[in-house]
Amino acid sequence: MTTENVVALPGYSVPTPKGEPVQGVIDILKEMVEQAECGRLRAIGICTVLDDGAPGTTISNQFCGDGHSWDLEVSARRLLDRIREWSDE
Repeated sequence: MTTENVVALPGYSVPTPKGEPVQGVIDILKEMVEQAECGRLRAIGICTVLDDGAPGTTISNQFCGDGHSWDLEVSARRLLDRIREWSDE
């Protein structure tokens, strides 16, 4: 299936074909690794959705607070608000 003529509605993106890397995910992870390696990233929470070809998807999450658990919780709540706002559009 080709998606070259598919246009996304405002606020959405054209899904990446199954089995291909999602460039936006790669870009975010690279940026976060750079921030971690230079010592600026002090806490992180990661929510993941894995699609390994099995029926359905696998969801998981991990976090590391390094003494910034309150800040991380505030950030996670803001992320959840952004996701809810995006899904309500």
